[in-house]
Amino acid sequence: MRENRPMRQFRYQMVTAEAGRFGEMVNERGREGWRLVTATPAGGVWSGLLEQEVEGRDRRVTASRVRVEFRSAGVVTEDVVEADGLSVLDGVVYLRRADEVLATYTVDDVISMDWSPGSAYAQALERKRRDHPRHGDAWSAEEDGQLRQEHEAGWTVRAMVDSHQRGRGAIESRLVKLGLEGPEPSSPTSS
Repeated sequence: MRENRPMRQFRYQMVTAEAGRFGEMVNERGREGWRLVTATPAGGVWSGLLEQEVEGRDRRVTASRVRVEFRSAGVVTEDVVEADGLSVLDGVVYLRRADEVLATYTVDDVISMDWSPGSAYAQALERKRRDHPRHGDAWSAEEDGQLRQEHEAGWTVRAMVDSHQRGRGAIESRLVKLGLEGPEPSSPTSS
């Protein structure tokens, strides 16, 4: 039986700061209810995507508007995009509707981004977090080390998903980032 409870909604904001100040900035925003979703280093500067749960909004809203303020050729510009999905991969922000990419922005060019996703995205995100409690959490050096050990020991991606409480895509992309891509072992190894 399906639970009839209100859907959680979030808004998002991009922040950028020098490496030494970035942690302080994230902690300051954390006291205001913001949570770091992802962060990307670019030289001595870090850019991060923060989320904050929106209270008291009409949860029946389905259209999502993303307001992006970005720098292009030295000029600050603002876009408003009707998107139902947002992702950050390899220093690029992708705004999507269904499977279509509507707009892309280099993280280093984004000044701010405000987004409160519609119900379809919020449902998908809530389902991901229920199935994979560490979805969207930053990877620590310790967790990278554990992933390397599991890969060297021949663990399957499925076993790593269970071990790290993250989705298959997160595990596979992290293996690639760590230079550990390659064929998955044919027999599962348990922890």
